[in-house]
Amino acid sequence: MRRRCVTRETRILSETYTHMPFGGVGHIRIFRTEQKAVDSMPHERLTALSAALTQDLDRGAWAPGALERTLAARLLVACAGDGQFTPVRLREILWEGSLALTYAGGGRLAHLLADLHEATAHPVPGADAALAGAARLLERVARDAEHATHPAVI
Repeated sequence: MRRRCVTRETRILSETYTHMPFGGVGHIRIFRTEQKAVDSMPHERLTALSAALTQDLDRGAWAPGALERTLAARLLVACAGDGQFTPVRLREILWEGSLALTYAGGGRLAHLLADLHEATAHPVPGADAALAGAARLLERVARDAEHATHPAVI
């Protein structure tokens, strides 16, 4: 019997899209992570991914598109009251992004949101640094959205 390997990102996205009003997509296989990465703690994966995406952003290897920038801004607005990422807020943003988010920018933001969801769904002491790193990255992506929609007046 062939065993299927479903990553945690795929599980989160699959659960999100299964509960969509129009029926959603039940079988999504987007991300494939190495077993070594899956065995690490959620906040450790989040820290590593945030650092890698920040480096990609700095080098110009990742230029977030309009969908990614808009969703990052919406998530930050949703968290503005209490400053907390919650699984519910993250699931709503993943739902807003729909399947297109998993393809936009190579799925980088979708991967970050999935890791962020995992870290907030299973909180551990000392994970604040990982959440803060992800928040700084999302602020950069959202700030790019503001500059894209409101160009500087000279």
